[in-house]
Amino acid sequence: MVHLDDIRPYLFNPGIYDAVVLGSGVRAGRAYAQAGQFLAAHQAALSQMPVAGFVVCLSVKDSDDPSCPEAEGYLDALFEATGVEPASKGLFAGALDYDKLPRLLGWI
Repeated sequence: MVHLDDIRPYLFNPGIYDAVVLGSGVRAGRAYAQAGQFLAAHQAALSQMPVAGFVVCLSVKDSDDPSCPEAEGYLDALFEATGVEPASKGLFAGALDYDKLPRLLGWI
């Protein structure tokens, strides 16, 4: 497992792997920028291998619909921006730890 915060995406070579699983949290209605930057930077290599994607967000936790169209929309937007087609998708319920939020965000 490689965490995008631990690497410089332009130095990373996904071509040495058989497949890639890319996940992102969602904040303010968007997947994290690092996930989109990774897809854009490695679009050519990722288009030649299986790529699975997932998002973790509160929308899934609060949804009565197991397919959660709102959360799936976040994942679709992430991949559509680069043209990389995910072989598999996953949606996972998230949690919000108010103690870890910056003070100003906690008040909103």
